[in-house]
Amino acid sequence: MSEATLAAARLLESLGHRVEVTIVNLGVSWEEFVLANARLWSANLVNWIDGFAGAFGRPVDESTVEPEMLASYRWGLKVSGAEFVHALHVRNRVARSIGAHFRGP
Repeated sequence: MSEATLAAARLLESLGHRVEVTIVNLGVSWEEFVLANARLWSANLVNWIDGFAGAFGRPVDESTVEPEMLASYRWGLKVSGAEFVHALHVRNRVARSIGAHFRGP
C-alpha cells in the first residue's frame, strides 16, 4: 500500500471509523476488466464527440480534438457490437462480485 493510502486509513481510524484491508475478487482478470472498460468508454466517446462535432459543425480531426482523445475516438470506432456486449457482461460480472463482497460471507 502507498503511504498516502496508509495515511488516509490512519486519519479515518482517528475519526472513529473501522478500516480493514481487504482483497476484492472482481470475477474476471484485471486485464479483462481494463479492456472491457476501455471498449465501453471509447465506444461511448464516439457518440459524444460526433454529437459535439455535429452541433458545432466542426470536423473530428487533429484540428479539433486532442491527440489522446482522438486516438480513443478512433479505437472506439472499431469496437464491434459483440465486443461492446461482452464488455457489458464483464461489467455486470464485476458489479455482482463487488456486491457479493460487500454483502459479506
